Order: sequence, then structure tokens, then C-alpha cells
Amino acid sequence: MKSEQVSPINPRSQQDEGASLALLYLIASEIHTYLDLDVVLHRVLMATIGTMDTPHGSLYLFDDQGKITQRLVIKDWQVQDKKDVQTDPVVEKGLVNWVIRNQQGAIVSDTAMDERWYSRAGEPPRSAIAAPLQTRNDVVGVLTLVHDQPGYFSESDLVMLTVIADQATTAVVNARLYQAEQRRRQLVEQLQAAEVRYTRLFEDNTDMLLIFDCEGKVLDANHKACEALNRDKESLLGTYIGSLDNGLRAQFDSSLPDWCTGQEIVFEADLRVAPERVVPVEFRTKRIDYGTTDGIEWNGRDISGRREVEQLREDLTNMLVHDMRGPMGNLINAINTIPLVMGEIPPDSPIAQLIDIALRSGQQMQDLIDSMLDVSRLEQHEVPLNRTRVDVDRLLCTVEGQLSSMATGRQVELSFETDGELAAAWIDQEMIRRVLVNLVINAIKYSPRRGRVHVLANESEGQLKFSVTDEGPGIPAEYQWRIFDKFARVQFKDAPAGVGLGLAFCRLAVEAHGGRIWVESDSGQGSTFLFVLPLIDPPQTPHEILTEDSEGA
Repeated sequence: MKSEQVSPINPRSQQDEGASLALLYLIASEIHTYLDLDVVLHRVLMATIGTMDTPHGSLYLFDDQGKITQRLVIKDWQVQDKKDVQTDPVVEKGLVNWVIRNQQGAIVSDTAMDERWYSRAGEPPRSAIAAPLQTRNDVVGVLTLVHDQPGYFSESDLVMLTVIADQATTAVVNARLYQAEQRRRQLVEQLQAAEVRYTRLFEDNTDMLLIFDCEGKVLDANHKACEALNRDKESLLGTYIGSLDNGLRAQFDSSLPDWCTGQEIVFEADLRVAPERVVPVEFRTKRIDYGTTDGIEWNGRDISGRREVEQLREDLTNMLVHDMRGPMGNLINAINTIPLVMGEIPPDSPIAQLIDIALRSGQQMQDLIDSMLDVSRLEQHEVPLNRTRVDVDRLLCTVEGQLSSMATGRQVELSFETDGELAAAWIDQEMIRRVLVNLVINAIKYSPRRGRVHVLANESEGQLKFSVTDEGPGIPAEYQWRIFDKFARVQFKDAPAGVGLGLAFCRLAVEAHGGRIWVESDSGQGSTFLFVLPLIDPPQTPHEILTEDSEGA
């Protein structure tokens, strides 16, 4: 604010009450004319120092926590630059602080002798007067005047200043209410503009957008959703999800607890949009704030094209795998017959080592071929589990023996560990071995040289738990839900080649056992793949049943 010369009006030159009332009216007209708070502050202080004929004054305003929100200082009739005003000492331990704490006005006849005044070094004796700007419960500001002459102010001056402060309080409160209303209007305008933008984006989105309440009732739907469901918006709103497709009701009910915890659920569904037409849709769903209620947003995308490509790729893969399986089996059998043809071969000879490498590599190829075939069969639930009692330690030793040479060749430290003594597991040993092999191979491939891969098996809450930890590049959160799908791969620079079926097989094999598989990872922090299998007892043999019956008898 620019400096302004103040014309003093001295009440001491007035001799009657009428003149004092005229001065108060002048001040009231000055400070109640404007609603802008900065202008109000300026008018209040200007009118007051002119009325009281004093060259110095200040006005501080505070918020509910006692922090300064506005301040104005006049020195020698000139408005001071705010950045040059030292406020902290005055407010913390000066006369202003005393007025706030005691919630009453005060007169300081000699600033050099009164401890309520904060005196700076070299400051001459002066006199001061202050009054609070006070609402019913709080002090919202302090009005202070300073005169160069000690003993200048009297009790009548304090009464006058108190009346002025009371009027100023009303003006300040009104100005703050005006500011609050202005902010409210701006927020309303911004909200209305945001609603217009949201509605435009919502309606123009090329994906299906449906908003449900927590009971499954449709609250909103965009044009694409109405078009895909062959329903007009008026008839769609207010209907329940079960009326759209019976299968979606079960998905909604099972996902509701996860939505309530903030999780995003992604799933695929075959949506019947007409009696003779079914459309495959990928839904990304999450809880949102919808007005004053909780909403569940379903963002659906037609994946018919993707399904067709996947089916073509799957057909081609199955054809190639079937053609490879026979020759690979013949190759492994041929390698196994070499020792029979050549006679006894010393175990440490180069030929024995080459045969061992060939067998291990052939077994890995055979596992890959079997996994590619089994993915489709597991999806159709056509693979019966060959459950047996499996020693977990021996299972890990088998995996270690199969992959140790690969880890050594890549300069990766491979370690296996069991936490405590584990009971024999009733599982399909070959299938779980292949799961572990897939996970460990991936961990080795993605680990840097001189990196570490650690495999741990333990029991946890009635489940057999395996974890494979590496020091690779990690997996971003947005990919972690997709990597267990067929042909899904996370693209990294210099990433090893692959077709993206290994993790899909792992998921299907684990789920066939009634278990669960997932990954915990942060970008650049490595990954830990975990899966759990329920610990179940094998069915009793007829001999065991007869034995129990005889003992009971």
C-alpha cells in the first residue's frame, strides 16, 4: 500500500459532546463504507490516528489460533512497508500481547518505565494506548496508538479508542464474512465448472462407465454403457446389477469388501447384451466419492478383438508345442542311451559333464513344452492332480540340482531354505516342482550378475508357503495384476526373451491345488513371488479305515 499523508483531527480541540459524537460518526462512516478487508484496515487506522491526533499507530488482526493474518503500521503519519515491520516481539511480549491476554484496553504513560511495553534499544520515552477488537469470545485484533510525548493519553482517550475498536470489530467481522462469501462463490463456480468437465468426459469416454451404489443399484451410466447394454439411460438408472447380467451380481458381492478397503479390482466377464449376443468385457472397478454417497465405478472395455488374437495365438502355440513334444522326448531318450552305448563313463569326465548339461537343458525344454500344453488343459480343468506325500526338503533339493548350473553360469548366488521341520505335503509333486522351477528360472534371468536368489519354504496359518526373492529390476504396481495372465510380459530394457506362459502356468497350477499366488515388488527393489498351498490330509486307505474301526470296537 502506498504511503499516505494523514490530516490530523484533534478531539482535544472540541469542547462538547456533540463534537465527539460527530467524530465517531466520521470514523463509522469511514470504516463501514468498504467490505474489502485491506481497505477496512487502512480506513480504521487512518481515521483513528487522525481523530486522536497522534503520529504513530498500528492495527493487527489474528485468526482463531492467534496467528497474525493482517497488519498495518503508520509511523510519522506515513504507512510503513509491511516487509519492514518487526511484529514478533511486539505480539509475543509487548503491549499487544498484554491486551490479548487480558482482553481489555490499556494506557502506558511512559514506555521507558512500563514493563508491558517492548522497548527497542535507543528508543526515547513515549506514551501509548491500545484497545482490543473483541467479539463475544475472542480477540480478533488490537488497535494501538503511540505519541512522542509521555503522559499524553487519558482515560477519556481510552474510552474513545475502545468505542472506535468496537466499531472496527464490526467492520472487520463484516469484511471477513464478505471474504468468506466470496471464497464460497468461487468454490461453487469452480465446482460447477468441474462438474461440467466431468460430465463431458464421462459421456464422451469411449469405454463403458457405470456407477453403482453399495447395494448394486445403477446411479449413473455414460452413453457408451447405454449403447453396449442396448438400454436408454432413463430405464438403466435405478436398476440393479443383477438385472444387467446374473453373473455380475456374484462378482459385485464378492468384491465389495475389497472396494471398501480402497482396492481396485480388475476382472473379465462375458456380458450378455442381447439374448443371442455375448460381449467379453474387461472391467476395472474401484470405490469413488459420488456426491454425498459412496459409489462403485465400473470402467468396462470391449476385449473381443483381444480375445480373438489370444485364441489365434493359443491355437498356433498348441500346434507348435504338439509338434515339438515328440522330437524333444526322442532327444532326451537318446541322451539317456549314450552311457549304455559307450559303456561306463567316469563321473568327472568331460563327456559325463556334457551329458549332464544336455539332460538338464532337455528337461527344462520338456518342462516348458509341458507348461504350454498344460495351461490350456488347466484352464479347462482337464488336468487331474496326482497327489502324493511329498517331502518338501527333497523337493527343494531337486529344484536346486536342476537349476544350480544355470545360476552358476549367470554368476547368481542361489540358496534354498526351510523354516523349521515341515510336514509332508499332499500335493502333485511334479506340478509344484515345475511351479518352483518357473519362478526360480525367472528370478535367475532377471537378477544382475553377482545377484542373489533366495527360496524359502515354511508353514504359515495352516498353509505351506513358498517364496522366491530376487534382486532384479522389480515390477511396477500397475503390472503386478497382469503378469499371471497368458502371454503377459513386463517390458524392460535388455529383458530376456519369453512367451509369457510360465507365470500363467504357475497361477493355474497353484489354484488347482486350492492355493494362491502373488508378487510383492517395487520398481528397482527386486521382487518376491509367493504362493501358498493348503495343508490337507490325504484320504484314508481302506486299511486305515478298518484299523480305526477295529480300535473303536
